[in-house]
Amino acid sequence: MSAVAFAIVIHNHQPVGNFDHVIEDAYRRAYLPFLEVLERRPAIRIALHNSGCLWEWLESRHPEYGDRVAALVARGQVELMGGGFYEPILPLLPSDNRRGQVGKMSAFLEERFGVAPRGMWLAERVWEPTLPPDLVSQGIRWLCLDDTQFLQVGLRPEDLKGRYLTEDASIPLSIYPTQMELRYEIPFAAPEKAIETLRASCDERPGTIRVFADDGEKFGIWPGTDRLCYGDERWLDRFFDLLERNASWLRLVHLSEHLAEFPPIGRIYLPAGSYREMTEWALPPATHRLFLDTQRFLRDSGREVAEGILLKGGFFRNFLARYPEANQIHKRVMDLLARLEEAPRIPVGHAAEIRDHLWRAQSNDAYWHGVFGGLYLPHLRDGLYRELILGENAYEAARHRAKGWTQARTVDYDCDGEEEVILSSDCIGLHISPRRGGGLIEIDDRAVARNVVNVLTRRPEVYHEEIRAKVANRGPDEVRTIHDGIAAKEENLDRFLSYDRRDRLALVERFLSRVPEPDDLVNGDREERGDFADHPFRVESIGGKNGVEALLVRAGRLDQDPRRAIEVRKTIRLREADDGFEVEYVIRSTASEELRSYFGVEWLVNFLAGRAHDRFVLIDGSRPVDPALAASERHAGAGVFSLVDGWIQERVDLTAEGAEGWVRAPLVTVSLSEAGAESLYQGTVILPYWGIRIPPGGEWKTKLSFRLRHGQAIEDENKA
Repeated sequence: MSAVAFAIVIHNHQPVGNFDHVIEDAYRRAYLPFLEVLERRPAIRIALHNSGCLWEWLESRHPEYGDRVAALVARGQVELMGGGFYEPILPLLPSDNRRGQVGKMSAFLEERFGVAPRGMWLAERVWEPTLPPDLVSQGIRWLCLDDTQFLQVGLRPEDLKGRYLTEDASIPLSIYPTQMELRYEIPFAAPEKAIETLRASCDERPGTIRVFADDGEKFGIWPGTDRLCYGDERWLDRFFDLLERNASWLRLVHLSEHLAEFPPIGRIYLPAGSYREMTEWALPPATHRLFLDTQRFLRDSGREVAEGILLKGGFFRNFLARYPEANQIHKRVMDLLARLEEAPRIPVGHAAEIRDHLWRAQSNDAYWHGVFGGLYLPHLRDGLYRELILGENAYEAARHRAKGWTQARTVDYDCDGEEEVILSSDCIGLHISPRRGGGLIEIDDRAVARNVVNVLTRRPEVYHEEIRAKVANRGPDEVRTIHDGIAAKEENLDRFLSYDRRDRLALVERFLSRVPEPDDLVNGDREERGDFADHPFRVESIGGKNGVEALLVRAGRLDQDPRRAIEVRKTIRLREADDGFEVEYVIRSTASEELRSYFGVEWLVNFLAGRAHDRFVLIDGSRPVDPALAASERHAGAGVFSLVDGWIQERVDLTAEGAEGWVRAPLVTVSLSEAGAESLYQGTVILPYWGIRIPPGGEWKTKLSFRLRHGQAIEDENKA
């Protein structure tokens, strides 16, 4: 029997912003036990990639792990792989950032382990054909991509048994196709099944190789795999036993060794792509459903090969179109990087610190959504905003070198064709979208590096159909790949499947037909009479005599009736020497009759946990009956509405001059995680409201304020 080279590539990663206890659990259940099995089996050779985010955590919490990896590297058992240090989607970055991220990882591995990586892990295998020059410039000679990406340019499965060369600008890079079949079998099928799959790869051609490349988390973190891999079933030991027993025809190799020993089997040019599932998730829900139906038809017809060749799915960058929240973070990072390059007189050390924060904010997990929570996880978005705001704080401190600075600017940084308005001080940053109702995209609290309005709009996802149909159930002892069906982590999830008709922003005007109820805030705009929410405002002025402010104006009408024409003028003004701002409203009637309506202004706050003892609401300084942020309630005539986060010692105080009452309700989404579908608290909607009457040609005025508080006072109130 001819020999087959077999390469095992393991990728471990934890996102920027993930909870410490979650990473510790992953270490105990997956990373450490896998390492222990390797140490007992010197004949098993693998390539290992840990993301820089994970290496930083390991070096801080478990430096002994790195020492043990170093011993395996020294005895030739482990080949270390490079990559973007903070696990960014490299094609989303400018060239200098790509090189910087990859170079940072290579420098770390060389300093810590004495090796310069020749191969790298490409985050989420998101490939675009312009990558080779940037990767090769940092010493990278090879990487792995999914076999799907090769099939989509016309190759057949039997062609994928060696390395290919690609190039851009005449700079070559080797790419190895990985085998999706093995991804689904390891460790979910019997170990013998994977050996059979490899045996079928036997070929007389020299250099024949098969590559398994996948996440290390599937060996201990994915549901049931800790018991499967290291418990009584000992899947990993059994698989390694079989590899050793079949060593006569199955040779474990490092890919750098294979590259040095065998020539490429051909030249190839691959289009932009990723692994098959990612290209599915990048599609809009309706198209995704069509994709799945077509996929099922081809499989039922016995045309799996045609499925791999013809069904190409979507394009990763369209996550930035599907989810404005992802685009907001990405474009904010890009904007600050550009400003950093243009800024004079920032010391090299400060510039490096700023750039490192922004590189952390490029960590990919919260930029997309599929079978993992990703973008849907508020703490991951919060982690990226934290790094972004810390970088911005350092940038502004280097520029102004003093406290008490303020500034206003307009720029279309999110590339939507309309300029945003940014009002900033050393305490707070406001990002206003005139195009989307003059709403606030960000309220950045610089003291704790948090975007207070980090809220996700509720949108339909293709798997919501399965949740409604209640077809996602699995037995308690069944272990399966996370791509097989949906398990529900809680009952009655369908009650949360409501969708927003507009992007969720703060400072959005509502004209209502009656006194608002909590349900009016979260289950659509059925009572909406105006055309102001999510409609464009005109920026009339920026600056002003009273400090840093912006005046936004929209002429609209009630009930789509031209006889009920009104104009809303709102002035957003930063307060001097205060962690806050105020909003002045003037509503002018140009109608021929008296206008009567209920008027409200939507605010949003996300303190990450809807029900936690240290996060709660205060009404005029006292806790209501249910103070949880996830509670729904209407409050009469409160002077100060407060939301408190005792964990981070942050408090928001809202006041609304003359308001008749306040309504609050939680925003909850349904998304997927490794363990199944779950509900996630995305923030609290707060609406002060007034009953207004405006005579023909008259006007009505009010004032709102937003104040941030921090420190020991918050801790004392939390204890009380």
